[in-house]
Amino acid sequence: MDSLQLTYSKDIAIIPITYETANKVSSFFEMRNRAQVMPSNLDYITDNTLFSNLFKHSTIPHYIWLDGKGRVLAITDAKQINADNIEKMIRGQEISLPIKNDYRPPYDKTKPVFFDPEKIWNTNFIKQSTLTEYSDRFGCGYTYTVGLHDDHPQVKDVAYRRVFAHNLSMIQLYQLAHSDHNRYFNWHNTIVLSKDSLAINSRKQGAGYISWLQADRGFCYELVVANKYQNQAWSMMRNDLRQHFPDYRAYTEKRKVPSYCLVRTSDVDKIKSQGGDKINTISPYGGRINQYPLSLLISVLEDRVFVPLKKPLVNLTDYRGLIDITINAKLTDLKALNRELAKYDLAIVAQERDVEVLIIADEVSTK
Repeated sequence: MDSLQLTYSKDIAIIPITYETANKVSSFFEMRNRAQVMPSNLDYITDNTLFSNLFKHSTIPHYIWLDGKGRVLAITDAKQINADNIEKMIRGQEISLPIKNDYRPPYDKTKPVFFDPEKIWNTNFIKQSTLTEYSDRFGCGYTYTVGLHDDHPQVKDVAYRRVFAHNLSMIQLYQLAHSDHNRYFNWHNTIVLSKDSLAINSRKQGAGYISWLQADRGFCYELVVANKYQNQAWSMMRNDLRQHFPDYRAYTEKRKVPSYCLVRTSDVDKIKSQGGDKINTISPYGGRINQYPLSLLISVLEDRVFVPLKKPLVNLTDYRGLIDITINAKLTDLKALNRELAKYDLAIVAQERDVEVLIIADEVSTK
């Protein structure tokens, strides 16, 4: 965005708008600048909900194209923000851009979607589950209460636990069903060995990916299980998926794969939390974690760095306490990240490791 603003500074103004506070936004840009990224030249608006209410959306970025009179010319995602489209708009040429229309009204994520909890209450039910096609009611994602402590607000005084996955592909459903708290499967540790690999997996993004899901490739799945059977929830989900997708099989196995590993470089504990408030300001440009488990940092690094690299991050520290850590580096810059981690006698090193991977393969016919 910065380079486009510089190139067309006489003709356009790109203005980021957010509901976040000025302090939070300025802190983000400070971290971004410390990470040695070119400082942003964009003016931005903070503490604003007017535009998000006028132009409702569920995912970001969300771009509104306005002409000099404030008329809406287009509403798009990031893919359409390029020099060619901008020049056509400036010249007044006709241009047809796909409309980004992804707003989904909020729903109560604490209650079943396809089942009436009142009919479950005070019955001897064990489990109920359903699988539907893509639904325009929801975005793409999942939520679950399986594994939450009994005192957690979401499950206290509730007779059931649930898993709800919405508008996911078959592969993503299997990734969720095999993750079961102790394991986490994403594209960096999933291998597709099917002859239909191009049909059951898509590299498209944005509106193109949604269209792909809508063509009988996206599914909603909900499982509601009695509390005393929650330890069986993930195996129940896997059984449901096997029944609905009989042409495929999903299984896990250990494979030696190129990996990155988080290791301690000494026995000195330099990350032990000193107490205080819980703080988590980690962004793509670093930040601070205070009074959280190391697994939070691992999760952020996996999502921001290693999933895009399609390589697993293996935690070899065996550290189980709460931590305090500050990182002043762009997370995707591994050299800079390691310089920051070295202050805490930590390092990320490349190794070949035996890693559990999820394999999606064609089912072998026994006929």
